[in-house]
Amino acid sequence: MATTAPPPESAAPPFAASREGLRVSDDFLGALHQSIQRQTPDAAERLLCEIGRRWGAADMQVFIARAPQLLGGPPGSVHIGVLLQTWWGPRTAGGWGAASFDFSRAAQRLLVVELRNSAEARAAAANPQRELRSQHVCRLYTGYFSGGLSGLAKRDLAGVELQCHAAGADACQFLVSTSANVQQARQWRDAGESAMAIVRKLTEPQEAAR
Repeated sequence: MATTAPPPESAAPPFAASREGLRVSDDFLGALHQSIQRQTPDAAERLLCEIGRRWGAADMQVFIARAPQLLGGPPGSVHIGVLLQTWWGPRTAGGWGAASFDFSRAAQRLLVVELRNSAEARAAAANPQRELRSQHVCRLYTGYFSGGLSGLAKRDLAGVELQCHAAGADACQFLVSTSANVQQARQWRDAGESAMAIVRKLTEPQEAAR
């Protein structure tokens, strides 16, 4: 079970979700994936990522507006790690898993997010269609992280899932970076490269050029 963010007071949806947010089950997430995959198989990944992207961007916009109240100062005065953990905190409490943000390669515009207890991976693991378990299934998260971080950085960032718990990894891992880096990372991932190897290959050329 996972809980989405509550709607803004000025834009309450017709189903009148509670202020605690709309609760959705893992079965619902699995059905969402299956339905979109059946209706638009060629665009399913893009659509799910876009849903997540808009959700993450909206959440970040609301969070930034509330940051002075939550953190005691403007976002720029708070360490980025504290800022993002505070932003993600409600998602952890809502059943979307625990995320950690690795900024060690920020100079190369590479941000790695590790996620444990992904709701999408749980839904895939429970799905009787076993072929879904071997994919990188966390598309809502991919969009959420790239959308939210794009809003924070005030520039367009892209995202890709490098490894997925549904495919046997200990944790899901995402890369948020420029479109060029993400496109290259996706090609290496699909060719069988590990998440660690992908991040290393993206980092080393830039370090050598400095």
